[in-house]
Amino acid sequence: MERETSRVTYFLRSLVDAKAIIFGVAVLNCLAVLTQLIQYKRQFPVPSDHWNPAAIMHEPFLLLLASALLFTSKGWGYLLAMVVSGRVIYVLGYLGLVSTAGGYDYRLLNWRVLKTWLTITYEAQPQYLLELAIAATILTYVSILYSRRILTGGKVLGAQ
Repeated sequence: MERETSRVTYFLRSLVDAKAIIFGVAVLNCLAVLTQLIQYKRQFPVPSDHWNPAAIMHEPFLLLLASALLFTSKGWGYLLAMVVSGRVIYVLGYLGLVSTAGGYDYRLLNWRVLKTWLTITYEAQPQYLLELAIAATILTYVSILYSRRILTGGKVLGAQ
C-alpha cells in the first residue's frame, strides 16, 4: 500500500515538472490548431492549388517534437530541442519581423515594426504568438540546463 502511494505521489510530482507542463501546452496547442484545420476543411472542402491548409501544422508538430525531446534527458535531446525551437522562433518571429519591416519601409529595430507585426499576426494567425511563447520557453529551459551543466562541470542537471 505504501509503495502504491509513493508511486502516485511520484506521478503527481512529475506532472508539476517543467518538462511535463511544456509538453502539455504543446499538445494542447497542437490539438487546437488541428481542430481549427478540421473546421476550415469542413467549411471549404474544395482543395486549393495555391495553398495547403495543412501547412499550419508544421510548427505545432515541431514544438511537440521539441517538447518530447526534453523527456530524453540527454544532451543530444536537449540540443535537438534547442535547434527545433530556434527554427520555430526564426520562421514565426524573425522572418515575420523582417518582412514587416521591408513591407512598410521601416528599419528592423523599430517600435513601429514590432507593433505592426503584432497587430498583423494577432489578427491573421493568433496561434503564432502562443507557438512563439512555447518555443521561447523551450529554448530558455534548455539554455538554463546547459548553463548549469557548464557551471557544475559537465553533468546535465535535468538528466536522470
